[in-house]
Amino acid sequence: RHGNPSIRKLDTRPTLCVALTCRTFAKLALPLLFHLTEMLTFALSPTSTTLSTAPKIMSTLTSPVPTFLSSDARLYGYFVRFLSLGYLSPVSHFKQVISCCPNVTHIVCTIVPGPLKWGPLLAQLPRLVALRINAYDSLCADDDSSALTFPRVEILFLLIQQGSAWGINSWNLPKLRRLSLLCVRSPDLTGSVEFLQRYGKTLDYFYLEAGLSPLVLAELESFCPRLNHLKVIHPLLFAPNDPKSIHRGITIIEFLDLRREELEVSTGNPPIRRVLENLHLILFPCLKQIRCPWGPRT
Repeated sequence: RHGNPSIRKLDTRPTLCVALTCRTFAKLALPLLFHLTEMLTFALSPTSTTLSTAPKIMSTLTSPVPTFLSSDARLYGYFVRFLSLGYLSPVSHFKQVISCCPNVTHIVCTIVPGPLKWGPLLAQLPRLVALRINAYDSLCADDDSSALTFPRVEILFLLIQQGSAWGINSWNLPKLRRLSLLCVRSPDLTGSVEFLQRYGKTLDYFYLEAGLSPLVLAELESFCPRLNHLKVIHPLLFAPNDPKSIHRGITIIEFLDLRREELEVSTGNPPIRRVLENLHLILFPCLKQIRCPWGPRT
């Protein structure tokens, strides 16, 4: 919902009303009530130390489930599947949240400089499938080379906001299928190439940040032989002057920032049209679909 006010916060009041109706309904509704826990926003920015409603929520998540529910869950936190964590909080809070929510499958988290290293903590979640990380700090300590296995993680969105080591060299992601890799401050070409060399063999979807394009595109088919869906910012990422085959397995190309007027005959950009003409003929011979989320004219 960040920056998009049209997406409203989930209204849990109807579910709560159902849960309070009777014990029979409570058995059905209470697990759904905690299924999505996105209120754990500890602060508004990395420099803030203000807690929001997190303490109250944490108190509930660590509370025992009533026996009348006849549930395998010991704590309310066992019902949580989608977890959104904010910027800054005492280390004990983060550890407590993770430990009381062992069935989480999807996590959104922001990592700031501090004593807590998230890699070992996240590896404790055996059911984790999708992980979105906004990293202002390394995910593991510099002197920690212990292997961390994420046996079920299929989706990884990694936004690197710092220039030091990523802290994921010892991660094992055997089922990774979808990868979004962005380096905000400065493109880390070496780190990105090493990451793709290690994890690209299983990918079928890749969001390529523009700053990484020249080096990665040249070896994309070698890095990601199973890739079929590539998402990029703009068609000019593919140099129109020297077109060469990039990947013979990709069937879907998605452009994030291609405006409709750029394709118009009278005012359009000729290099863009040349790139689009070459997409199927040369660059991606198996291409079947081009996706463009058209935005309003500016």
